[in-house]
Amino acid sequence: MRNGNWRISGRLKNLIILNSGHNVAPEPLEDALARELPEAAQVVILGNQRSFLAALVTAQPSNGPKAERVQAAVDAANAGLPHYKTIRAFHIVPEPLTIENGMLTANGKLKRDAIVARFATEIERLFEKKTA
Repeated sequence: MRNGNWRISGRLKNLIILNSGHNVAPEPLEDALARELPEAAQVVILGNQRSFLAALVTAQPSNGPKAERVQAAVDAANAGLPHYKTIRAFHIVPEPLTIENGMLTANGKLKRDAIVARFATEIERLFEKKTA
């Protein structure tokens, strides 16, 4: 809130609510990580009702990002963010999210529920790995 005006940073429907009660709009974080990682096709931030944020990074059809490169991009995107907005884990998905595989709308927006359902096993591993 600057000068008494509200700034809308994403759709309320997409708001991530962490276990700590912090509300996080995923779009600015996804954009920041995508800027740091141009070789990624898409970035999806996850963490609803979890204790921290994680990211799914999808690969371009020709060549995808390597884990070291993604970690460097996550570190750069996390710089200067409050602790609850930092991305603490990631998973690289080998194929891009497309309209044809049901992960994007006709307008090219992420279908977050479909993505979470499709990658449920990978997502669970992300959150288990950091809490164990």
